[in-house]
Amino acid sequence: MQVRITKYILSILILSVGNVVYAANATVKINAIIPDYMPDQIRFTVDANIGGCVSGTWLDRFGSGTDESTKRENNKIAYSTLLAALMAGKRVNVFVDESTCQVTNLQLSSQ
Repeated sequence: MQVRITKYILSILILSVGNVVYAANATVKINAIIPDYMPDQIRFTVDANIGGCVSGTWLDRFGSGTDESTKRENNKIAYSTLLAALMAGKRVNVFVDESTCQVTNLQLSSQ
């Protein structure tokens, strides 16, 4: 029985390796935002490197959700967060997939 469980756990670990996301995050200031692609996509730059995504690289943010309507609404919220941070000169903690520089998460910072 223990051999079966060990093989099962090992097979799950091997299968999950293919789905590794190379994530990085940093607390940064927003330099510029391109609203042209809204509501499907937000493009923006930041003032510092985030992992392998160097300062000045256009970062892409696609909405999250199960359907297009939810993704678009999610992007509107993310856009308003980025715009508020840009206008106030506040920092945002930005999480990215380093392999694509695609933003996976945003967090407001008190800095």
